[in-house]
Order: sequence, then structure tokens, then C-alpha cells
Amino acid sequence: MKKVLGNKKAIALFVVPALIVYTIVVIAPIAVSFYYSFFSGTPGLKWEFVGMKNFLRPFQDSRFRDALFVNLRYIGFVMVGQVGLGLCMALLFRFWLKRFKNLIRTLLFFPVVLPTVAVGQLFAKIYEIQPNYGLLNSLLANIGLQQYVHAWIGEVDTALPSLIVMDIWSAIGFHAVILY
Repeated sequence: MKKVLGNKKAIALFVVPALIVYTIVVIAPIAVSFYYSFFSGTPGLKWEFVGMKNFLRPFQDSRFRDALFVNLRYIGFVMVGQVGLGLCMALLFRFWLKRFKNLIRTLLFFPVVLPTVAVGQLFAKIYEIQPNYGLLNSLLANIGLQQYVHAWIGEVDTALPSLIVMDIWSAIGFHAVILY
């Protein structure tokens, strides 16, 4: 192995073709797209240089700002929830759980290996749009908390927190095992 790594021609023989293909397939389209972002219109017909206007225009749209704020809120809560609760679970594994910690770690990590579609279907059944059919709504109704029954992912006020809980649940095991 040392002989091959010391041979500059062998390194070039393996690296240069891959670098050429990568440049053509990835780097060149990114550079061309960045260049085009400073222009407006259709190339060949009406094509004018507008500078930074294309980058500043979205921030003047209130819908874009609202969507950006919702995305930032989602990212913030999910990131803090996944890492924070993952850290709490890792500390729980390390200092408190003595018996069955391998079983509990496995069960906590299980949602990580589930396909995203399966997690989505599972939470669709938990949060069911029809208020009386979802698992969460049935549980709330049966323990006497009828006032908290909602169409969780169908209402504006509860949709984002419901999705945040789903995303945190699906990845908390990954962070717990890594931090452990």
C-alpha cells in the first residue's frame, strides 16, 4: 500500500478522472446557476443583469418571511429537542439505568431505523384528522380530557408542534446512542 501511495502517477490515475466527472456533473452546474442568478429574463430573448435584486426580492414578500420564520422555528425546536432529549437519555443510560439498559437503548433506537414513510403512517394514525378516530384523541377522550381533542395535523395552531414531536421521536435514539 505504501508503494502505491508514494507513486504520484498512480494517485493521479485514480483521482483525476473522478475529479473531472465530479466537476462536470456537480461543480459546473452550480457555477452556471450562480451566474444565472444575477440575471433576469430568458437567455437569448430578454436577458438583463439585475445584480442582487433576485436575492433581495424574497425578503420583501410577507409570505416568504412567514415561511422562513416557521422553518426557523421548526429547525430550532427539533434541533434542541433531539439533541437535548438525546443527551438526557444518554445520561440516563450512563448513570441511572443498570438493568435492561441494552434493551431500552435498542427500543429507543428502533424509530431511527424505521423508514420515514412508516413513521409518517404511524403518526397519521396517532394524529388522525378525524378527531374521534386518532389514537391520541381516543386516549384524551377516554381519560376525560375531551376539551383537548383536536384535528392535530389539520389545524393551524397544532400542526407544527405535532410534526415537531414526530420528528423528535424519530431521531432521539440516534442522538442518545451517539452521545452515550
